[in-house]
Amino acid sequence: MKEVMDFDEKDLNMAALTSFKCSIIGGYAFVLEGHKGLKSFDAQKIEFKQNKNSLISVVGLNLTIKQLTKSYALVLGNITGVNYETVG
Repeated sequence: MKEVMDFDEKDLNMAALTSFKCSIIGGYAFVLEGHKGLKSFDAQKIEFKQNKNSLISVVGLNLTIKQLTKSYALVLGNITGVNYETVG
């Protein structure tokens, strides 16, 4: 088994691990630190830009953005999933 320090860029893209942090709290709150802006939102899906090629999506019911700053977001509602996706 490799130690953490034994990984190189081929094994692990450190930029992907350190560029954002997110947490789901009790299925009713989602906290995201390090986003690059809001792409779209409605009561069932909220999409945040992570970089020019990736999105972080929160899906659920009755979703609302309770707090949004330049790099921090708090989403409340019945959260059923979070997706990290690469686009175009």
